Amino acid sequence: MKILLALDSSPRLVDEAVRLAREKQAHLTGLFIMDATWNE
Repeated sequence: MKILLALDSSPRLVDEAVRLAREKQAHLTGLFIMDATWNE
């Protein structure tokens, strides 16, 4: 099983994805896309 996590500013989401990946023995990949129009 593979899990793709679209990263944002939510640490809770990351924790949940890591927990789920461990539980399911899945490969977890984080993806962050920076849009050039973002002001952050």
